[in-house]
Amino acid sequence: MSVKVTMVLQPEAWAGIGASDTVLNWVSEGVPIPFVSEPEPRVFLNPEFSDAEKAFLDTEISALEARGVIQRVSRTPLCVSPLKVVPKTSGKFRLICDLRHRWNFLKIIGVVVSC
Repeated sequence: MSVKVTMVLQPEAWAGIGASDTVLNWVSEGVPIPFVSEPEPRVFLNPEFSDAEKAFLDTEISALEARGVIQRVSRTPLCVSPLKVVPKTSGKFRLICDLRHRWNFLKIIGVVVSC
C-alpha cells in the first residue's frame, strides 16, 4: 500500500534552481509513502492551545487554505493527526502536523537524492 502526499510547490521554480528529476517528480506528482500495513482509522485530538496559539492557528490555517495547500472536507478522513504549535526562538510559532502515531505502519527505506 502506498499513499501520496502532494506538495503544493512550483515545479518551474525547482527546475530553475537545478533540482534533480527525482525532486521535480516529487514536487509535481507527490512523494510515495510506503506502508507495511494499513493504519487503522483513528482521530487524534489536538492539545489545548493558548489564546496566542489559537490566534496563530486561525491565521495560519486561513493562509494555507487561501493558497490551496489545505482544503476543508465534508466528512472526517480515516486518519486525523493532531496539529501542534511549536514556539521558535524568535518568539514566533511554527505549525506542525504530528505524524508520529503513523510511524509504526511505515516501511522505512533509504533514499539517496542527487541534486
